[in-house]
Amino acid sequence: MSSRLKKILSAKALSKYGKLRANRKFVDWNNAMRIQFLYAANILTAEDAVPLVSELYKIQNLCKEEGKTPFFVIYSPFPIDSAPLENVLTVSKKDCGRFTSRPRKESLAEFGGYAADLLVNLSTADSYQLEFYAAASSASFKTASTRQTDVSFKYDFLVAANPENPETSANSPLAVFKAIRYYLQMIKPA
Repeated sequence: MSSRLKKILSAKALSKYGKLRANRKFVDWNNAMRIQFLYAANILTAEDAVPLVSELYKIQNLCKEEGKTPFFVIYSPFPIDSAPLENVLTVSKKDCGRFTSRPRKESLAEFGGYAADLLVNLSTADSYQLEFYAAASSASFKTASTRQTDVSFKYDFLVAANPENPETSANSPLAVFKAIRYYLQMIKPA
């Protein structure tokens, strides 16, 4: 199947989730206690995942130091070792639908049932698989880095990323996390 057709089918399946916006409200960083993180690991080998998991581990520790409970969903084309992380759900290509990239219903239900104040998508590259998780999330406030696609309607707040070079250190998960955290600390609720 062509990748263009798969994108069209994924976008159509994802659009059914677009209208779910109940209980959405602004949550600043200080008031967010339970945080869901999404990250699409665009890697070629299992060894490439080691530095990425290390960055996510740093994010986990920063959250814990501030008294927050993080929960991670990592998407990778193939299974990766996420042992250092607590509260993590790893999703690979084999866990998702062949035509729509939609993850299994059980996985989405588990993630959607996790009560969260804030959802942070750390990915700077497109990942329809993770957009299903973003749509299924029960988080009160959803934020992400900007991307080229039209799936950003699911988010309440977007932070600019460098679309020309998604592999730069400015687009690393830790850098995106720090940028989003900075803005959510600066914005005060009305």
